[in-house]
Amino acid sequence: MVRNKMPSYLYLFIYFAPCAGMTVLGMGGCRDQGGTVGGTEETAAEVGSVGVMATAPAVSFARLMVRRDFEGALVVARRTAADRPTDPGAFLDLASAAAATGRQEEALDAVRAGIRFEPERAGGYVIRGVIQEARGDLREAERSWLEALDRNPSASESKQARMMLAGLARARQAYLAEESLLRAALDLTPDDTDLRAMLALCLVAQGRADDARQMGLQVVARDPRRFEVQRLLAALAWDREDYPEALERGAIAVRLDDGDEVARRLLEGAFYVVTTTRLRCQHGERPWSEDAVITVLREMESDFAMEGAATFVELDLRFKDDAGVQGRLAAAAAVACGVRGAGAP
Repeated sequence: MVRNKMPSYLYLFIYFAPCAGMTVLGMGGCRDQGGTVGGTEETAAEVGSVGVMATAPAVSFARLMVRRDFEGALVVARRTAADRPTDPGAFLDLASAAAATGRQEEALDAVRAGIRFEPERAGGYVIRGVIQEARGDLREAERSWLEALDRNPSASESKQARMMLAGLARARQAYLAEESLLRAALDLTPDDTDLRAMLALCLVAQGRADDARQMGLQVVARDPRRFEVQRLLAALAWDREDYPEALERGAIAVRLDDGDEVARRLLEGAFYVVTTTRLRCQHGERPWSEDAVITVLREMESDFAMEGAATFVELDLRFKDDAGVQGRLAAAAAVACGVRGAGAP
């Protein structure tokens, strides 16, 4: 459920700051939505984790990548590669920045240089693969990522290679293979919410809604700002007719991205079903008095931080002749009001 259609090679920005690739991809919910990282020491540690010297240019490059100033990062990377012409890390940085700005030939030349200077370094093959994928060379990309796994990769490099292979498996609808790759990556980095979010979506694709929900709950317990997971949880709740949870998760998703149409539909549908069910249970069938509607809306505001009589009236006009919504409403009222029927004391 990636919101923005972006080249998957942008995943490689995770090399330079936690979640940076997911943020650029529109997966959202990472620690720093504003595009900054927590400080020079943290940035240097992330840069150092993939074998790049934590020098001032490296830290500057990392910050520019996280802030999505890819042209600025490219300037820094070109200068660094010129100053350190045998440093493989400098050429891999250059490859990343060139790819981010759409300069695929320059990116491929740079990554080849990085591999030539240090052929046993797995990270070069990961980056080569994502550049090849962006060029449409999927078989070559797959070979690169498999080769990365054969090069004694670090935990970070192994995770990235498996994530990219998992993406190929998803595109082929090979969801069991995707799950196996994601779980292997998760074994290396068990606290990684990006992997858990991807795994939740993989489980949905397999029809394993309960497993997907449990994985999604683990993600939002660690990071409640993960938009795509909050929206997923709202959708799963709607499907199993748990409208209060759909309302709660939908409200969170809309607060995180008020422009997402799917999240807003889930929120409005759940709000309408819960509100109308309360009206039927407490005040019987239509017509309801204005005082009855206001009373229930005040309850909704108190219980769910929802408000707006005008919103409910608009939704009622939209949904009252919708057979699907009315069917859900009838089932919800039958459960909520009990066997004595709507409006019974």
